Amino acid sequence: QSFAEPSLSPDGRRIVFTRASIDGQASLWLLDLDASEPRPLLAEKANAMEPLFSPGGEAVIFVSDRAGSEGNVWTIDLASRRITPVTLSPTLVNSPVAARDGRLAVATFSHQTDLYLDAVDGSSQRRLTFHTHDNFGPRLSPDGRKIAYMSNRTGEPGIWLLDLESGEERRLTDN
Repeated sequence: QSFAEPSLSPDGRRIVFTRASIDGQASLWLLDLDASEPRPLLAEKANAMEPLFSPGGEAVIFVSDRAGSEGNVWTIDLASRRITPVTLSPTLVNSPVAARDGRLAVATFSHQTDLYLDAVDGSSQRRLTFHTHDNFGPRLSPDGRKIAYMSNRTGEPGIWLLDLESGEERRLTDN
């Protein structure tokens, strides 16, 4: 078994993480920091990975192949255990990251990798990058106004910053 992708809750009292079994099955586990043992949050035949807490901490956002596609973003309400889809794309969606205002940045993989901004409730989606090559690993600023991400669109990897209001992109590192 292996453990990966820990995410701390907004109140700092819980951690959600991925636990992979020996056969490679990935499930979500929850650990209350005042408790001694983690407990399964979501263990089923579908893989669940890349967990993070919603901005208010009432739900966990995660990537799963539960709809039969390679991977989409879902939420699980911690009180009711109700699971809701956020994205239903035929291509792999991964690297979710949430802003305090409920927006979610994700990367999609097809012939190129682009970034999208979604509402956590799945009500809207906005494509952010339109470059050939790959754009991945988005991280939203705490105020939700900018996204830092990796891109190899110049032929070499670098970190870029995207202003969500103006659409201006700026390269921050060179290779």
